[in-house]
Amino acid sequence: MNPRFPHSVVITHVSGVNAFSTGTTTVVFEGSCRNYKNTKATIRDGVLVSDYIIAMPKVDFEVAIGDTITLTDTVRTISGKVIDFIVNNLGTNIWWNKVNN
Repeated sequence: MNPRFPHSVVITHVSGVNAFSTGTTTVVFEGSCRNYKNTKATIRDGVLVSDYIIAMPKVDFEVAIGDTITLTDTVRTISGKVIDFIVNNLGTNIWWNKVNN
């Protein structure tokens, strides 16, 4: 295990959703990451933006806003939705909000 990325994440994407279909779910990434609480979350239009940030190695797939995150850290598994991301030469950061259901 890489101490820089001690957590694991599964990112899934749903496509083809319409009035006649629930769509197709595809796992776009499954691997190591580091999840941490976003200490600079902001409020935009009365909504809290970004509960957490995932840091991970540079990826070669496209993350999409609305993709589902299932993250396992050292004590729990939590799920949520991607709200923003950036891929640069140092790696990938994904901002996401926890979904409570």
